[in-house]
Amino acid sequence: MNAKRMNIILLALVGLLITSFLILKMEIVNSVAQGAGDILYVGGSSPSNYTSIQSAINDANDGDTIFVYSGVYYENVVINKSITLIGENKETTIIDGSNSGDVVNITANGVTIEGFTIRNSRWHAGIKICYANNVNIYNCKT
Repeated sequence: MNAKRMNIILLALVGLLITSFLILKMEIVNSVAQGAGDILYVGGSSPSNYTSIQSAINDANDGDTIFVYSGVYYENVVINKSITLIGENKETTIIDGSNSGDVVNITANGVTIEGFTIRNSRWHAGIKICYANNVNIYNCKT
């Protein structure tokens, strides 16, 4: 009788745990979907994609995501909007400043950068954050 009772209690606890996990997952998905803006693409094979990161930033709105396909982008970027900038692969998605100043200059709050190699800033900053809060940088290398 005790073994049967323990199995029922164990089964109820497992069911409760699974239900809690599913509810938490639904809340996370809903919060991401509600705050999501447009996705703009840089590089890649589609003729409608942007050819430079800065041109995509210029056309973006707060809350948008810019996805950058692998490649070397020779430019200095100013991020003045609350956007998410995602590189396809940190090893192969490269922003090269051509030794001419800060490679990435962030002046907006709420910016996220992920998945890039930042190189050739000369003596300036690879990524410079100017008076901005809530800036997140993940999985990048210099």
